[in-house]
Amino acid sequence: MKIPIGENPETIKSFISALQDNDHKHVADVFKENSSEHLLSDERYEVLKSKATGLRKCLDPECGILERRDVFSSSDKENVESIQRGNKKVSKILEIISRKTNAQFDKFIEALKEESQGHVADVLIHKSSEHLMSDARRELLKAKSADLKKYLDPECGILDQLECRGPFSLSDKETVESSRPWNKQIDNIVKILSRKTNSDFDQFIDCLTEVSQEHVVYILTGAGSPPMNDETLELLTTKRKAIVDNMDSVHTPLLSTLVSMKVFTKFDKQRVEAEDEIRWRRNERILDILERKPQHVFGCFLQSLRETYQEHVVHLLTGAELHAVVRVETTNSEPVDKTTEQNFREVIREDLKGGERDDDNTIVKTLDDVGVKVTDVYKGSIKIKFSLFSEESLELFRNLLSKRELDRLFTERYCHCPRFVHSMLKSLRVDVADEEFERCSIEMARLALMSAEHREALEQAKEAIADKIEVNEDLLKLLSLCKHRTEAILGSKDKAQVLLDVMIRRPDLEFQELVNALRDTGQTEAVKFLTGFYVSFLLAA
Repeated sequence: MKIPIGENPETIKSFISALQDNDHKHVADVFKENSSEHLLSDERYEVLKSKATGLRKCLDPECGILERRDVFSSSDKENVESIQRGNKKVSKILEIISRKTNAQFDKFIEALKEESQGHVADVLIHKSSEHLMSDARRELLKAKSADLKKYLDPECGILDQLECRGPFSLSDKETVESSRPWNKQIDNIVKILSRKTNSDFDQFIDCLTEVSQEHVVYILTGAGSPPMNDETLELLTTKRKAIVDNMDSVHTPLLSTLVSMKVFTKFDKQRVEAEDEIRWRRNERILDILERKPQHVFGCFLQSLRETYQEHVVHLLTGAELHAVVRVETTNSEPVDKTTEQNFREVIREDLKGGERDDDNTIVKTLDDVGVKVTDVYKGSIKIKFSLFSEESLELFRNLLSKRELDRLFTERYCHCPRFVHSMLKSLRVDVADEEFERCSIEMARLALMSAEHREALEQAKEAIADKIEVNEDLLKLLSLCKHRTEAILGSKDKAQVLLDVMIRRPDLEFQELVNALRDTGQTEAVKFLTGFYVSFLLAA
């Protein structure tokens, strides 16, 4: 290379000085006799060039390597950080290294190892990139990023596992933990993991299993358990406020039960308990964690509520069951054979409960309009289990049956089905016994949530008369409270406050039970306040 600086010694001296002042001492040294040997070797230069594509995919420019002043100057760092895109930053780093010395290249290798980029160093040392994350796995992470944001719980302990096992460095972990919200954390997990090795990906899968995120394993590999389905997530979303308001996670062993039922891990329990005894925050946290669990634990969640005497919250999510029988009428008045009956049952089950719903399904649409869902179709002729969520839905459903509107819809949809064209089918009739309607109505009343007016009366009582309510075993024996709630109340400093707080989250029927218990223990002032406030509330409304 010819440098047009003339032969003037002073000019050459000034040029060399300028090189030294601008972190190019290795270039200045070229002007010394026999000094070019320390420059980056052609072999190393070719490695950087030939492996550039793989290095751009795996080198993390944010790993802290730019802070190494024995490799990168301040101006080098500024040049790299001025670039926005990660891959272009890596290209700039490689360009800078290609202009350094052999000694600095060695320092670069050391720095990579110290900054948990040993897999990148291995590419430069062994001249092979086969161990790096495969393009197929990198594309898989990219393709599944939306699902990962929806289902992966980034605070479940996965980061501790990744750091402990080695795929993530402490710096990687801190990068994820410092970002908010969860979607950003998951973005960073995917971004960091994509720059790792195939072995690290395998470790990630193992870590997911360790922290009970097997549904994420399912998303990435097809093995494990499916995540919460859209129907369940939609249910938890629409009922979220009511669950938060009515679920008791403070005065019941709900968290321990969730752990015993393998819904939560012990670490999940600690995350909820970190919210202290602020109930709504605890309940919000419980739902946040639950939504990022496998579908199969939802039933265990409901069972945990039942075991902690919170059937009214279960009812909020599942509704009251109503059992019906579908009667098949034929043109020759003969009963259908068992095979036809079984086929009918399978068709109805798939049509009303199958994963793929027909937007033109008039039965489902009609039931949705009145707040009724089909939850099962089962043996014993053709039986259907419906779920109803309110007295209003019950009456609307009863009207559909009395007007034979549901019979018409079932007949039109199934009797003319090509599968049964030779079965001599005439019509279908949906029968529900009067006793079944009565049972369902009683169940709804028993499990109705505390009404707004009763809830407000109890809230006001906490402020106005709690200090005047005497809470003892005699009073609590008259209430339908479990052992855990009773012990929580009696063991508290402000017994009346805790009692009222517990009652706010009990079924509505227990409000009158409390009033009766107060009356029976001679606490007339509290009775007058609660009943008088209730009347005032109704008048104001």
